[in-house]
Amino acid sequence: MVKNAVLIVIAGFAISISVSAVGSLTTPTSGYDAKKAEETFTRYCTGCHNAERSLRTLKGEANWKYAIERMAFQYKLLFGEPIPQQAQRVILEYLIQNAGKE
Repeated sequence: MVKNAVLIVIAGFAISISVSAVGSLTTPTSGYDAKKAEETFTRYCTGCHNAERSLRTLKGEANWKYAIERMAFQYKLLFGEPIPQQAQRVILEYLIQNAGKE
């Protein structure tokens, strides 16, 4: 029980640190490759939930940045490697371009 509480506190602290880095993600303005973006999104985002879950959600850029930072932290915990910053930028652009559109 104490171990779980400690893990929750550590995870919360790490997420708060991660969220402070949200400003480091910037939306790419040129060179967007839709196929590469979809592949990157699929590689990093569908290990825990299906693509439809994310793509049916409409969020603004700041909220997507926050979500990507949280998921990047979870990804590292689960798979032992970080999502590279460049991949995070590509995922951000992909979600801005494709999410919430029916």
